[in-house]
Amino acid sequence: MDGLDEYGQPLNIEYNKRRNQKKALSTLKGFLEGITANQELNELELLFLWGWTQENLEYGGDFVDIFEEINHISKLRMINSEDKQNLLQLILDCIEFGKEFDDLDSRVNRFIGFLRGVIIDGNLDLAEFETLVRKLDETSDFLAEFPINIIHGEVRKILSDGIITKNELNDLLILLEKITGNEFDRTGSIENTSLILFDDPIDYELEGKKVCFTGKFLLGTREEMKQVAIKRGMIIHNKPSKETNLLVIGSLNSRDWIQISVGRKIQDAYKLIEKGYPILITSETRWAKKVAENNQ
Repeated sequence: MDGLDEYGQPLNIEYNKRRNQKKALSTLKGFLEGITANQELNELELLFLWGWTQENLEYGGDFVDIFEEINHISKLRMINSEDKQNLLQLILDCIEFGKEFDDLDSRVNRFIGFLRGVIIDGNLDLAEFETLVRKLDETSDFLAEFPINIIHGEVRKILSDGIITKNELNDLLILLEKITGNEFDRTGSIENTSLILFDDPIDYELEGKKVCFTGKFLLGTREEMKQVAIKRGMIIHNKPSKETNLLVIGSLNSRDWIQISVGRKIQDAYKLIEKGYPILITSETRWAKKVAENNQ
């Protein structure tokens, strides 16, 4: 019988392939909705879309069609408005006629894909914001889920006075970049390597505190992180609970953190925080600095 790996994911290869294909297709559909929210395509969006579809060619279908169209355009000496319009129409067709999954996980994947698409160029304009508002209205069954609830709360604040300012859109853009790990416009990298949304300072001594680790760590395996904590008199929790003091997140996490076990533990911790339990959620970097302080 197939078991789970250390991150709680199934070891069965065929199961993983089907699940990953389903996730990739759902995320692609959302991403396409995001980059076309203002009915325009810019060079940065095309570059990211080309790289991402190339990574996922094994899943066929829309990935191949879009990749080949962008590849064709990239070989032209000059990309004119007609070329962009043809690609835009192909994308809109993929959104309308592409395979769709209606289970909750797939819909969350699609929404997260949408967020990435909206902000991939490092900009959030009014048309994209209005599309985001509409998308939130369509996702009422998981608005209470973390981190969708944070986004929903910020959007409600922006709408509360009936005036949408550039500063408000910029602040929301920063929040969405933190949640999605999206820095493509600055780094040119499709992958994300950190969860910068979570970096609470550790303002107490480690001894006697209860700690939980999640994700992949730059400094070693999760088991090695636990041993470091134990040597400093800490108590290990395998998952967040009412008694947990600290959740430490590894640095080497993919842009899909929300859909995997890393995200589940963060969600669990966040729900406890909302109920008043004082759990800190912090980064591997801040954890390492605190450990170094204790060594002095």
